[in-house]
Amino acid sequence: MPFEKVIPIERQDGNKYLLRFSEFKTDLDINVPIVDIQFVMVERDVKKPALNELLYITRELIKFLKENDVVLYYYCDTIDA
Repeated sequence: MPFEKVIPIERQDGNKYLLRFSEFKTDLDINVPIVDIQFVMVERDVKKPALNELLYITRELIKFLKENDVVLYYYCDTIDA
């Protein structure tokens, strides 16, 4: 599916993340694809993402939405990995 995409993000002081886009399977009868977004911490040296990282992620999300007519599905948890 064209919605499968992984963007690695690495912070200068050590944090590493993955921004993952993937198809969200559902039995709902809608005409627009639903895409699951995951922001996954791979390696942590600093507790919080820096502002420039969040701005980069925002730009990637906007770019993805401009290229694809989809509904984004995102959820949040606070589980430490």
